[in-house]
Amino acid sequence: RQRQMCIRDSSISIKEKEMVNIMFRVNPEKALEAIIYIASKVDHVDKYHTVKTMFFADKQHLNKYARPILGDTYIKMENGPVPSAVLDIINLKEDRISFDIYVKAKAALSVSNDKKQYITANRAPNLAEFSETDIECLDYAINFCKKKSFDELQNITHEEEAWKKASINGCMDYELMIDDDNPNKEDIIQDLLEDSQWLAF
Repeated sequence: RQRQMCIRDSSISIKEKEMVNIMFRVNPEKALEAIIYIASKVDHVDKYHTVKTMFFADKQHLNKYARPILGDTYIKMENGPVPSAVLDIINLKEDRISFDIYVKAKAALSVSNDKKQYITANRAPNLAEFSETDIECLDYAINFCKKKSFDELQNITHEEEAWKKASINGCMDYELMIDDDNPNKEDIIQDLLEDSQWLAF
């Protein structure tokens, strides 16, 4: 899977890359509930706005609370960052998600067949999957994204350092998602380098 291949700097050895790369173990149940949450809060939300909302929610939580909400692997695509596990669930990628998640997603979400691919939640989200700060940052990102056009969100995400410095179709670096003016930036980076693979989402 692509998320197992995310490495940052070609000037260091593979062993060193594995040691310094910030990676997380995504909880697919929580990822599904996050999609349902966004779709339940925004009428006629499309796939593009959903994945961009998740990016800004994860980034906000990372900067405020020293961890992302999902820890998904963000891929640099032409139109901005894309969380790979979230997209696999929306697209019902049978070869990339478990059968259990496939069945649950198929029942919980309806995706239109038109170009924008609007997402409708067929049930309420399971809020037990989220902390209070998760909800806070999801709501922040929903409000930030919902009235912005495709082009506006594309332009904003293209200014993100993590997007600019990744290769196209390559993995974005969580370290670069931490704002330069964040007074806790170095502490967050150090903690995540040590603990990211063991965090439970």
